[in-house]
Amino acid sequence: MALSSGEESAAYQAGVIKGLAETLDMQNRSYDAISGVQGGAVNAVLMSAFDKGDEVAAADRLKTFWDNAANSPLFKSWRGGIVQGFLWEGGLYNSEPIEEFLRSEFNDIGYLKRDVDIGITDVLTGKFKGLEARELTDDNLIESLHASFTVAGFFPPVEAFGSDYFDGSAVWDIDIFTPVNRCLEKTTEDEVVIDVIFTSTSNLKEVDASDFHTINMLFRYLEVSSYYGSMDGYLRAQFAYPRANFRYLISPSGSLPSSRKPMDLSQEDID
Repeated sequence: MALSSGEESAAYQAGVIKGLAETLDMQNRSYDAISGVQGGAVNAVLMSAFDKGDEVAAADRLKTFWDNAANSPLFKSWRGGIVQGFLWEGGLYNSEPIEEFLRSEFNDIGYLKRDVDIGITDVLTGKFKGLEARELTDDNLIESLHASFTVAGFFPPVEAFGSDYFDGSAVWDIDIFTPVNRCLEKTTEDEVVIDVIFTSTSNLKEVDASDFHTINMLFRYLEVSSYYGSMDGYLRAQFAYPRANFRYLISPSGSLPSSRKPMDLSQEDID
């Protein structure tokens, strides 16, 4: 399973996973390897904390995470407000509450039970850093997930692994290659079954931007970028693995709820 980028819109993936878990039989929902970017990274890690085939319980845990996220303050203003963030900090808002929230949410997560890979971007080198289950331990896990939620410009980069990082979607909106390669270590290409969940719509819709201001334009840019980034990653993977079974490509039938600031959706939006 490959989960695309998305901030709070990654809650959509939790609903899709719940639908798959309740619809497919045990054999067809037993994922060996999962990858995720940005909000999809959190979903990937939480799923991997459950045994292969236990997708029903994993989906319930995902729902709890996003419910709690909707009812928790995930960022705060700097003491000097946006001006301080704009002139002296690495982002407009202070994301320390995200780190605190992640620590409280993941304090019951032990070792990861499946192959999982999440991606973040090194600010200094501009390179994508993929992290496997063996690297996602203790503080490394929290730092990596915190970086996954760090939208450049809004939040300052996260110090980790001897560098600074923000979310992986700056390089790859979705990572299909890594989970497929994990499966190829165990079986042949024609035995690999791939499910992909986007948070961007399958068709990019035209909008009326006549009343758009700065933030609206930014989110429209991110929507367009996410769409093309996801589709490019998907088509490249199909070309690279022509004998694999690309079973489900699931995406929203319409635009998902969005907020003027990242990680700022209401419970109603999440539902």
